[in-house]
Amino acid sequence: MDVAQASTLLAEDKKSGIYHIGSTDFMIRVQLVDKVLSYLPDHKCTVEGAWTKDLGQAAARPLMSGNISEKFIREYPDYKF
Repeated sequence: MDVAQASTLLAEDKKSGIYHIGSTDFMIRVQLVDKVLSYLPDHKCTVEGAWTKDLGQAAARPLMSGNISEKFIREYPDYKF
């Protein structure tokens, strides 16, 4: 809902460029998946978390990351996610 409303606002104001719309909440990936699945009561998915250090990835990954909505918030400081 937030993304659709923010996108509509940007389109109505004829904005262009890249805007990250990431709300103001921080969630780890498992929490995000659980949140999405909560809207799908008939799902049959099972989600299991894993520690980044145990994945054996070739490149280092940031442990705390996310979309920063700084540009959007700067232009629409009264917008509530």
